[in-house]
Amino acid sequence: MGCQATRPAPPAPATGFSGRLPATEEEISKPGLETLPGVANIPPERHDAQAPTEQMTSQPPPPSVQALRSAHLAGEIDAPRTVFAAGLQLHADPALQLSGQWRSPSGRLLELDLRMSGQGEWIGLHLTLDAPDLAAVGWIGFACRSAAPEELLIRPCLRSGTESGFTDTFFDKHLLSTPEPHNHMDALHPATRRELPETAPWRELILFLPRRDCRWHLQDLRPISI
Repeated sequence: MGCQATRPAPPAPATGFSGRLPATEEEISKPGLETLPGVANIPPERHDAQAPTEQMTSQPPPPSVQALRSAHLAGEIDAPRTVFAAGLQLHADPALQLSGQWRSPSGRLLELDLRMSGQGEWIGLHLTLDAPDLAAVGWIGFACRSAAPEELLIRPCLRSGTESGFTDTFFDKHLLSTPEPHNHMDALHPATRRELPETAPWRELILFLPRRDCRWHLQDLRPISI
């Protein structure tokens, strides 16, 4: 099934792997998928010749997904968008009034402790994909390993940018996270999913989370294509 919505489309990634998703850890760590520049904060121009010169400051770029796996990091959930790594972000409806903490233990990807004090429509973990052309792709999907102290039902989808916004193509299987860690794999067959655009300026894998307080351990997440 698919659904469409309108929003300004973000710019297409400047570099990438020409329509093929990385299937190995070495490929995932390449800058084409995960390296983003810092955001410069340029001070206003001074017209006083005697004023001291101000230095331009910049925020450091977020770590790559590969670095997130190997490092030990933690932070606060910053609604409505929390950036964990380049291309890996949590987005939430502001009406949810989301708060909480996250951490990335060494050897694991992400652990979320989420609290929602409002009523909203959506919350999802977004992974940027560099897959503009699916003409030569037989299957596109993902593999992950997850766990949760209490059972969580998560709905994955592939979001493709369009001229007017985006369209969502949902995977056939839900992701069930339980106290016992387990693996999950699913893929879309572009040739038989007519609602899935063959070409798109940008794509994301989105894992839609429950709109309630929850804890979720995403031990690993890998996009795949065949």
